[in-house]
Amino acid sequence: MLASARDTTSPTFKWRPYQAHALDAGARLFTEPGCNPIVVIPTGGGKGPLSAEFSRRYILSTGKRVIVATHVKELVQQNYNQIRRVAPHLNAGIFSASLGRKDRHGQVTIANVQSIASHARSFKNVGLLIIDEAHLLQHGEDGQYHQLIKGLRSISPDLIVLGLTATPWRLNSGNLIEPFKGVEPLFNEVAYEIGIAELVADGYLTRIVPRSTKVRQNTTGVRRAAGEFAPKELNEAVNVDELNIAITDEVIDAAEGRKAILDFCVGIDHAERVAKTYNDRGIPAAFVSGDMAAAERDRIINSFKAGRTRVLANCGILTTGFDHPAVDCIVHRRPTNSPGLFLQITGRGTRVVYAEGYDLETREGRLAAIAAGGKPDCLMLDFAQNTMRHGLIDSVRGIHKKGKEADASSTIKECFCGVINARDAQFCSGCGSEFPTKLGGAPTAAEREAKLHKSNTAEAVMNENAVEFQVLGMRYSRHTKEGAPDSFKVSFTVPGEPWPISVWWLFNAEGWGKKTARLNWRKFTDGGKPPNSVDEAIARAQELKYPARIWASRRGSFWTIEGMSFDHYQK
Repeated sequence: MLASARDTTSPTFKWRPYQAHALDAGARLFTEPGCNPIVVIPTGGGKGPLSAEFSRRYILSTGKRVIVATHVKELVQQNYNQIRRVAPHLNAGIFSASLGRKDRHGQVTIANVQSIASHARSFKNVGLLIIDEAHLLQHGEDGQYHQLIKGLRSISPDLIVLGLTATPWRLNSGNLIEPFKGVEPLFNEVAYEIGIAELVADGYLTRIVPRSTKVRQNTTGVRRAAGEFAPKELNEAVNVDELNIAITDEVIDAAEGRKAILDFCVGIDHAERVAKTYNDRGIPAAFVSGDMAAAERDRIINSFKAGRTRVLANCGILTTGFDHPAVDCIVHRRPTNSPGLFLQITGRGTRVVYAEGYDLETREGRLAAIAAGGKPDCLMLDFAQNTMRHGLIDSVRGIHKKGKEADASSTIKECFCGVINARDAQFCSGCGSEFPTKLGGAPTAAEREAKLHKSNTAEAVMNENAVEFQVLGMRYSRHTKEGAPDSFKVSFTVPGEPWPISVWWLFNAEGWGKKTARLNWRKFTDGGKPPNSVDEAIARAQELKYPARIWASRRGSFWTIEGMSFDHYQK
C-alpha cells in the first residue's frame, strides 16, 4: 500500500485540497500494471511540490529510486528545492551539466534530460520517472526523453512514467493520451485534472484580465510549418520598427501602474528591438534569450525580479521554469497557433501575491488577500491576437489529432471598457457592467424579467446561458442504445426541472470515450480506481459522491452540463 501525505512529509508543509486529491489519484495508479499517468495542474498551481511528494511516497512504499527529469536548469533547481522543502529527509541529488553537478546515488535525482539521457543505464533500481512539463515528450520513440526511458527500462522493465503538465497536448500530435498515426501514446491515463477557472475562483491563482488592443499584428500570408507559423516569415511580418513602437506606446498607456511586465517576442532581434523602444521612452527594460551567457541572463532576470527593470522582453526563454509572482502584465507580441504555448505564456501572470493578515485557509480569506495585495489581477495585452485563435485561457481545450484548432473568435466578446469576456458572460470581468443580449451576451436583469413576464415560463430565460443548479439528488443506471455499447448513465435531480439532467460514461467503449469515463470516475471518487465496465460501475456506484452544484446550458430540448462543484458534497 502506498504512503499517504501524512506519513513523513515536512510538518510545516500543508497541502491544498486539490493537491491532496491529485496526489492520492496519481499514487493509486502506481499499483496498476502498465499505467503511465498524467496529472494536469495549471501554471502556478504547484506542480513542483507534487513531484516531491510523489517521489517521497513512492520511495517510502517501494524502496526504489526516483528520477525527476525536465528540460531547463531553472526547473531542475526549483524541483530540487521542493524536495528539500517537502521531504527533507530524502537523499536527493542533481544531475545537470548546466548546474555543475552529476550526482548518481541519491534516492531521488533531479535531472536535465539533456544531461542524463545518455547515462540512464548507470542509474540502478529506478522504479519511477517523473517528467516535469510532460507535453515536451515527443510522440513515438524519438527524442531524449525516449532515450532516457529506454535506458532505464533496459534495467528496470516495470518502470512507471508519471507526467506533470499544465497543457496535455502537443501542436503536431494532439492529446498526449491519444494515439497518433497508429502509434500508441506513452501516457495512457489522466489521473487528475483541474482547470484555471477553478483555481482562480478558489483564490489559488490570480485572474487574467485580457484587454483589447488598438494596434494588432497581421499574420496574413505567413506560412505554417508543422502547424506553427514559420519563424523567419513571422519575424518579417511583425518585427517592424513602426509596429514595435506603436505597440510599446500602447503598452505604456494601458499598463500604467503595472510594475512587472513580461513582453513575449518572436525572435532575439525582435526582443532586443522591443526592449530598446521602452528604454527610449524612459521605461527601464531589458531582454533575455537562450543565446546569452548564463551568468548574463541570470543577472538580467534578477534585476527584473528586484524591481530595477520594469519590462523584460524575451524570446522562447521565459515560457517555462520562470517563477516570479509579482508579474502583473503579460504582453503578447508572438502570434502562435499552439494553445499550449498560449497558456504557458499567459500563465506567467497567474501566480498570486497575498496581502498579510488574512486567513489563507478559507476561500474568502484568499480572495480578500489577493484583492488587498500588490497584484489583484494581471493585465494581458494581446497584440498577437492569440485570444482570437484560442479563446480565454480558462476555456482553452487544446487540439486533437484530427484537425487544427478552430477560430475561437465566436466564443468571446469585447466590453466597451476594452476587456475581453466569454461570449455568454452576463457581466464584464473588468468593469462589472451587465451585457445586453444585443451584444451577444446573456440577458440583463431587465430583459430577463420582461421575457419572463411575456412567456410566463422560466425555460425561456434559462436556455440562453449556463444556469447554476443545486443538486438535490443523483441516481445511476445502465443506458442501452441500439448499435452502440451500453453506457453508465448518471442523472442529477435539480430544482425546477421535471426531468433529471444526465451525463453518460462510456466504460464499454474504446479509445477516448473510455478514458473520459475513467477520468470522470476519479473526479467523483477523489481519485478512486475506475471500473472497467458498465457492470462493474453499477456494482460500485455507492462509491460516487455527488456534487453540490452543477452548471448547465440548454441545447435544444436537452441540458448540457458545463461544470460542477463538489463543495460540501454528499454521499
